[in-house]
Amino acid sequence: APAPGGSSAEISYLKEQQWETAFGVAEVQKRSVQRSIEAPGTIEPFAGRHAKVSAPVSGLTPARANLDMPVPGDRVQEGQTLGILSPSGGEGSYADLMGRVQRLQREVRRAERLVEAEAIPQKRLVEARHDLTLARAALESMGGSDGQRASTSSGPSTTGAGFNYDLKAPISGRVQERHLAPGSRVEVGTVLYTIVDPSRVWLRLRVPAEYAAAADRATGAVFTVEGSDTIHQASRVVSTGAAIDTDTRTLPVRLEASNSNGALKIGMMADAQLLLADTQSGVAIPNEAIQTEDGQPVAYVETGGESFERRPLELGPTDGQHTLVERGVQVGEHVVTAGAYQVYLASLNTSQIGHGHTH
Repeated sequence: APAPGGSSAEISYLKEQQWETAFGVAEVQKRSVQRSIEAPGTIEPFAGRHAKVSAPVSGLTPARANLDMPVPGDRVQEGQTLGILSPSGGEGSYADLMGRVQRLQREVRRAERLVEAEAIPQKRLVEARHDLTLARAALESMGGSDGQRASTSSGPSTTGAGFNYDLKAPISGRVQERHLAPGSRVEVGTVLYTIVDPSRVWLRLRVPAEYAAAADRATGAVFTVEGSDTIHQASRVVSTGAAIDTDTRTLPVRLEASNSNGALKIGMMADAQLLLADTQSGVAIPNEAIQTEDGQPVAYVETGGESFERRPLELGPTDGQHTLVERGVQVGEHVVTAGAYQVYLASLNTSQIGHGHTH
């Protein structure tokens, strides 16, 4: 007997038709389903796994030295050379700072001797050391350290023509953007590379304000991204916003997701179910079995090997993979998961194909 509220019209969909397309059914079962909140989101870079590499000095990018440098899509390792700059001279240049540090080092040594001989006050030595500390900090911001080249950070190197500056990758990952053109001039602060480590990403959800209190009970999320039906999982809640965005009336919730196959691209839009800690038990069906027709959720129930029935549904909570059904199907029945649209098309022509063969 059809479930209360069901439709008694029998739909014929033959085995030979089923074999021509992907077709599958699933048994209606009792199960516990995590409550969830539906929310849109965006894929964002994981903190510490996204780096913009800027020119620390103004200068030229020697054409020959930069021809084989990484391009967008290339994998790079931390410490790998991304480009070579020939710094311009003048105040604030690497050469100028290096000379200043060396001068101040000599001043500090001289002041130490004079203080020891009580020829100058201690304050002069303190001031000289302070000036040296500031100059060293400025030099280190360019990657240098008293002229010593660092092995895993950007830093200067010397050639017969003078100082060259090796631009190094601060993290391992993929080159997302490159703005380094061989043979061009760049100004200090110009972003030359953007590097992203895509193995883990953040899912930033915009939870409607009416569910803001419930968002504190979030344990994770399941989601899909534009252009794909693949279900991804966000395993850990990173942060929940402290305030509602007054423009969008949403609360930001950020979660961590694995991206080992690189399918999740930075900037992708996502549709998610934010999973909550509390669960509810009842009759459940896979989400693939739920179709929306004229704004009404329905499922197609298998009543025989070649016969089906369309059932309007009253739905309960979903965890993004299974949904509780308050009314429409019973435990033990089988609902169509793959091929439901073909059954729907068959339902439009039931009067013709109800005799047991196709036309």
